[in-house]
Amino acid sequence: MRRSRLTAPVIAMAVGIVTAAGCGSGGGPAAQPSSQASTSATPHPSSSTAAIPTGVQLGKVLDAAHLPAGWTHAQGEGNGMQSSGSMNTTKNGPLPGQYGCKYVDGSVQAGYILNWWSSSNATMILTYPSGAGTPTVNLTVAAYAPGAAAKNMAKAAALMAHCRSFRDPGLDNDRDTTSVTTIPHLGDQNLFLTSKEHTSNAGTLIGQLLLIRAGNYILAVSNGVNGLRPATVQGFGGWLWQLLQKSKYLS
Repeated sequence: MRRSRLTAPVIAMAVGIVTAAGCGSGGGPAAQPSSQASTSATPHPSSSTAAIPTGVQLGKVLDAAHLPAGWTHAQGEGNGMQSSGSMNTTKNGPLPGQYGCKYVDGSVQAGYILNWWSSSNATMILTYPSGAGTPTVNLTVAAYAPGAAAKNMAKAAALMAHCRSFRDPGLDNDRDTTSVTTIPHLGDQNLFLTSKEHTSNAGTLIGQLLLIRAGNYILAVSNGVNGLRPATVQGFGGWLWQLLQKSKYLS
């Protein structure tokens, strides 16, 4: 069964504070992430001699965060928290069959792309209880060996550029169209993907994926097809980037 688009609050971020404002896809202000110096790109020290944090350590950074107003951890196994565990891994990019347009379709999620060269990762799933529907957002932090994060972003950019219009056999052969932009002053590098799945019975389903590279880390915000505003996704990206900046890993 397909997921229908849901309404969601808008996250208005200013100087590192994210708050909920407005609701639905047609009302309420849609503030963009701040472009002040506190969220502009700054050089990060090389971590070539530093230990790569494990998934457990990255998960603690996420779990200790003060959540934006109205958002809570998802219910169920792990209370909305998942990680790659206490061991780091060495990966050599996507395996055959793991690099195709279906990974940027209307239900796009970050995990597949971040996994190509990452050594460890952690994900926090948040929900916004709203009665009829419960919007969700997936926030992921992935750590890489020196140089691997930039390689991962380059590979992701190439895939997104290739998959501007395609049909996915796994989605009833629906037609998908995508577009990619970048957000000024957010991390060292970022990609903001919007993917539209054109269905015959549920209209157009829109998924969004924001990838932000910060040194040897990639941060990701994804929402599948539950209809979060672009400003909400971008606001979460800025919030997640500042959260990592305040951690011991980029301090």
